[in-house]
Amino acid sequence: MSLVTANNSSKIYATGELKVEALKDLNFEIEPASFVSFIGPSGIGPTEAFCKTLTARLKGSGMRWDSPNAEGIMALAAMDQSGQWQTYWNLQNAIAA
Repeated sequence: MSLVTANNSSKIYATGELKVEALKDLNFEIEPASFVSFIGPSGIGPTEAFCKTLTARLKGSGMRWDSPNAEGIMALAAMDQSGQWQTYWNLQNAIAA
């Protein structure tokens, strides 16, 4: 089962008359425990794309989160993606003990 799936995804950035097609017909699947990296020049939006995709996947269509909760979920996702989740979990358990 895929953690994240993109099917024919596209993204166009528009500023006035200028339109830039950043993604066209993008297809991929990310399996659990996979390492994924979005690479590109600064400002092209890989972090934004990850955040939007993950948020849509976790919260579902039409549901609202307040900023602190959304930021918390994104921080946990970043820890998981960076491989530091187990260190964080062990620290939380040590503090609680």
